[in-house]
Amino acid sequence: RLQHCDKEWSQVMQQDLNKDQKFDYQVFYKKQTIRKKILDTNFDGKPDSIEQFDEKGKLTKSFEDSDLDGVMDLTWFYDEQEIAVMAENE
Repeated sequence: RLQHCDKEWSQVMQQDLNKDQKFDYQVFYKKQTIRKKILDTNFDGKPDSIEQFDEKGKLTKSFEDSDLDGVMDLTWFYDEQEIAVMAENE
């Protein structure tokens, strides 16, 4: 499902991967450029992964709930080639 937004995001794509009426995959755009992705891999209604992109659509940072307890506990940082260069535990 693609939705046009008026405020922070120009477009949001949302998918319900397991057909439970909750969005498990969301992609957010500003001016047709990807800026954020949210993924719920275990379908508990809480994000397990959040990726952030710069104004050019390059991946810069991601947050991960590595033990699936509902808390983002790992942060990844990426270089210009979108390769993970550093991780921090929260």
